[in-house]
Amino acid sequence: MLLEFRLHLALMFPVVAVSGAPVCAEEFLLLPGSSFFRGELGVDVPIEGVFIGDFDPQANPFGTETRPTSATRGNIPIPTFGSLLLSGSWDDLRPTGSIDADWDLPTASMVINTFDIELGVSGLASVPFEQSIDGVSSPFVTVRPEWRFPDGIPESVLLDDADLLQMRFQSEGPNPADLLRITEDIWVIFANVEGMLHFKIQTAGGVVERTALVALPTNGVLYLDQGPRLELGFFSSVGEGAGTVFSPISTLPFFVETSEAEEDAALVFSGTSRPPEFELFVDLGIASVMGPLPDPDLDGNGRVDAIDLGILLLEWGNTGRNVADLDRNGIIGSGDLARLLVAWSSDQDD
Repeated sequence: MLLEFRLHLALMFPVVAVSGAPVCAEEFLLLPGSSFFRGELGVDVPIEGVFIGDFDPQANPFGTETRPTSATRGNIPIPTFGSLLLSGSWDDLRPTGSIDADWDLPTASMVINTFDIELGVSGLASVPFEQSIDGVSSPFVTVRPEWRFPDGIPESVLLDDADLLQMRFQSEGPNPADLLRITEDIWVIFANVEGMLHFKIQTAGGVVERTALVALPTNGVLYLDQGPRLELGFFSSVGEGAGTVFSPISTLPFFVETSEAEEDAALVFSGTSRPPEFELFVDLGIASVMGPLPDPDLDGNGRVDAIDLGILLLEWGNTGRNVADLDRNGIIGSGDLARLLVAWSSDQDD
């Protein structure tokens, strides 16, 4: 298994004073409106078993029949093996979750205690994945339509789309990190974060669910003059063998194109699968804060209205500490406007 995992995080932390005691942040909540998740995933599930036509004398008497080239009657299973392939990509999903971290500037140290990040997949209607069978089978013929396959199943038979149901990264530390002082307000970070990546995909053959241990060597920068703000980049490659555990697959439907009248032969695969192998690329950006965010009621009149919008627009593009910085990212921009509009008072006068 080859797992490519790349994360780019921008984490917003509350303002703290430098002292001899550790600076603790017990729960930093992710801001979905200011965070994004995009990536690509390829899954190769080794399979072996038999396929057979979908003919049934009662339920489907006019369905396709399969048989070896030497047979003249019957709907006969054909031995096959190969892979169930899934591939897909997603863009601009909105991760949620929380992060726990402590740091101590006098000792130039940090501890990343916990990551628990739902990477924006759960709750969506679907993240479609293309799936296909890339297989090798014995030679066979089909009836309704009638056609011969002297080399067995052709490669890359397309199936219906699959859906990515969930992707989550969890780490239960402590994961120690070293800090290197550049200036009073800028510290470089070196760390190695270990955690579990879990994802679940609904396929035509059932749910493919996998949890893999990933180690994420990282470096980044802690800025104390804007929030503070923590920026981290993760890069990791993990290899894992396919293993020997087998899982059943039953009645996986697919179609084989024939070259006669552009018809399809309806077939059903049944057999077993081995644990899948993966190729994964992830680009993840996270904004995170602890505690309540600033109140969008900028003028304090008990309503979020046009006056508050005007204040925000007057501050647009400004940086540093600012009452209109509603998402604490150090600059007045689209994230602050989104928070203000979400909180807009519903009882505005016409």
